[in-house]
Amino acid sequence: AVRLAFSPSGSMLVEAAASTPLFKDGAYGGLRVLDSSTGTVRAKLPEGIPIRAEFDPSGKCVIALIEFSEKLDGLIFWDFQRPERSIHVKRGLISTNNFDVSQCGRLVVLANADWSNDRAIQVWERRTGSKVCQVGQGKPLQGLRFSPEGRRVLTDDHEGELLLWDITGRLQDRTGALRPTNLDAIALENCWGQLASKDASVAYNAAWLMASDPTRASRFLAKRLSPVDPTNAVLVAKLLEELDSEDYRTRQNADQALRALGKGILSHTGPVLPRLSLEARRRLERIERALDDDPRMLRNDRALFALEQMGEPGRALLYRIAEGVPEAEITQLARAALNRRK
Repeated sequence: AVRLAFSPSGSMLVEAAASTPLFKDGAYGGLRVLDSSTGTVRAKLPEGIPIRAEFDPSGKCVIALIEFSEKLDGLIFWDFQRPERSIHVKRGLISTNNFDVSQCGRLVVLANADWSNDRAIQVWERRTGSKVCQVGQGKPLQGLRFSPEGRRVLTDDHEGELLLWDITGRLQDRTGALRPTNLDAIALENCWGQLASKDASVAYNAAWLMASDPTRASRFLAKRLSPVDPTNAVLVAKLLEELDSEDYRTRQNADQALRALGKGILSHTGPVLPRLSLEARRRLERIERALDDDPRMLRNDRALFALEQMGEPGRALLYRIAEGVPEAEITQLARAALNRRK
């Protein structure tokens, strides 16, 4: 059988073959991403038997359950454009109905299949593959879903019992509203630091804590988050040219300066790339890989999550960030958050 799923924009399809050969060697299984209008294959993953696959809300990642694979058995976040950034959450015994993706695409909730001894509900961060939290323990489930705001998980067991689980630890009631908190300057600074943590449970606890005091937290974040300035394009172009210099010291200085500017540089590289040598492009690729792991970018992403959780107090800052350079990641994330809350 072959399962198909459209990307959010409808421009791509993911094809998951459980019992049909997709590749020339005749092997069964595997994943392919295709252009939906032409059928052109954009990416392929000839590994294991996928029992479920779908795009995340950004359309840049495929989330799949794979069986019978020594390398990828369990849940995988497949970045088909840059496969080296894919994340494998090795979790066997996951049934096809027992995972869901939050509307913002940052969180994935899953539970093991009925025959597993461990039936806890686990929430993972898609970007890092780090566990955010774990709730519940007991009855086998036949389905689970995130609530629209992403703070609760609804589960349905085989006896027809529906339960709502609080994954924040901070909900005021069953409506999903956060319990109000008063955060002072020190607490806000601590939260800002924790947003960059490698431990997603620490980071999301900080994000939900900030969202529980939306007025103070949004003012605090307004001093630390800003739209990507298009005037940086001139500086980035100059540094990229220097990255191609014959002088070693000039190249090193340009390398360090580009890293210091952060991932926002990626939105300005397009016009300059055709003029760069192959070696300079390789240097830029190394910089891009380093910036993928830049804790500042991870913190910014989680800060935008916190802003989206704040409701109206966070929207003004999201609007300001959304006015930045369209190609910048933070601009795209802010625009996506605003579109979800229209």
